[in-house]
Amino acid sequence: MAALAPQVAVVTHAAELNTQLEDARRHLLDATQAERSRLHRDLHDGLGPSLSGVALGLESVRRALSGNPDRAGRILDRAQAEVRGAVDEVRRILDNLRPPTLDALGLVGALRAHAQDSADGLAVQVAADPLLTPLDPDVEAAAYRIALEALTNVHRHACATRCTVRLSADDSQLLVEVNDDGRGLPAVPREGVGWPRCAIAPSL
Repeated sequence: MAALAPQVAVVTHAAELNTQLEDARRHLLDATQAERSRLHRDLHDGLGPSLSGVALGLESVRRALSGNPDRAGRILDRAQAEVRGAVDEVRRILDNLRPPTLDALGLVGALRAHAQDSADGLAVQVAADPLLTPLDPDVEAAAYRIALEALTNVHRHACATRCTVRLSADDSQLLVEVNDDGRGLPAVPREGVGWPRCAIAPSL
């Protein structure tokens, strides 16, 4: 038994690694399929009709130029508005693309990589529940963007030196908690969309 135990341990460890690899592969395939479906839907329902409208409008302009310049001008105005809408749609699609680091590093790894890349005096620690299981790709992407937005607000407004991002989950929900040692909100918050950047570091 003593001689067999190391061999059994190696086989068991290899089986566990194989299971983890298969889970990661399945998660990556699910994320890729979800992203492909979303892109197809956005292009088919949003950008496609907009560009088709521009093409039809330009064809109408070509026919109207010789006989009705005023009508051609109105059609061009509408086509210009369609083009602006198409540009906005492309920006929206690009903004909603799944970050590549999520597929390469997972949610926790992607957040830690972002924290390292954006270090500017703010020490960011990312902590996760050891039992955190692979998440639905859409939930994972949403959690990543929410955490990044919170970190951006800490950088811009909190005047903090330390920040912690904690991730935990149960069967029904994912909790993303961001805490910092910044100045917090004033006793009487004023209306607005943000706070001015702090000029000096707070005392701890």
